[in-house]
Amino acid sequence: METPFSFELVIAYGLLSVFLLVGVLIRAKVPIVQRYIVPICLIGGLIGMIFVNAVPLNMDTEILEAAVYHLFTISFISVGLTAFGTTANEQKPSTLELKEIVRGAAWGGVIQGVTLSTQALVGCALYYLFRALGTELFPTFGLFAPLGFTQGPGQALSFGKVWEGFGLENAATIGLTFATFGFAFAFFVGV
Repeated sequence: METPFSFELVIAYGLLSVFLLVGVLIRAKVPIVQRYIVPICLIGGLIGMIFVNAVPLNMDTEILEAAVYHLFTISFISVGLTAFGTTANEQKPSTLELKEIVRGAAWGGVIQGVTLSTQALVGCALYYLFRALGTELFPTFGLFAPLGFTQGPGQALSFGKVWEGFGLENAATIGLTFATFGFAFAFFVGV
């Protein structure tokens, strides 16, 4: 008897939940992980990466890609839904605090624009360097750096999917790999 629908999505979310739970347990029990403030999601992701590569699951990678895309979209939308003064005990910010918030957001936007542009220029320069040395790469390969390091997994995955349509094999996976290194860099170097 054949099931009326696939359970791959449920299994994928279940595995992600288990990996995060293992990350929580490791973070609670291993002092060096606590001392360096290694995020639970990074611990769970590393365990998941090892597990998925060690145990053949016959799971379609598109399901995991869709989970990454939609969960990151929801997480970024939820940032904009937070507000001051949402509870009775919370006071509204003063005018000075609001100016500081706006100033911080403006500087964050400027820094993100500068780093995105710099990474794109460096990535394109490296593409042309490798091309001059005889290595044949896809023309947009250098743009994975700003997508993965500044924009995150959602954008790297989306652009990777588009570039797969233009002939770059496994571009979505390459984009997610860049985003993984971007997160690791942010956690261990940035923080």
